[in-house]
Amino acid sequence: MTSAKRASVLPQVPTLAESGVPGFDVVAWGGLVAPVGTPKNAIERLSAALRKALADPAVVRANAALSIEAMPSRPEEMTALMKRETARWAEAVKRAGVKGD
Repeated sequence: MTSAKRASVLPQVPTLAESGVPGFDVVAWGGLVAPVGTPKNAIERLSAALRKALADPAVVRANAALSIEAMPSRPEEMTALMKRETARWAEAVKRAGVKGD
């Protein structure tokens, strides 16, 4: 498991940190985004609808069957995550010396 904590859908699988690779925390994530300039009230309504959908027991079961652990958040939390992840991976690309063709 590449996350910092064990996944609730696979609790028997140890994390890399538990397996001797400390500090490793990489997870796949996705989110719903809207165009710049979308009215704040529309974003809030979309966010609320998404959180409600992700809490639906049928959706929870379907996600669990795919080993997906949804972590609904507020729009400002998603924005902060995207900024952190962009900076993190930009630094990793820079350190690795990756060049675009």
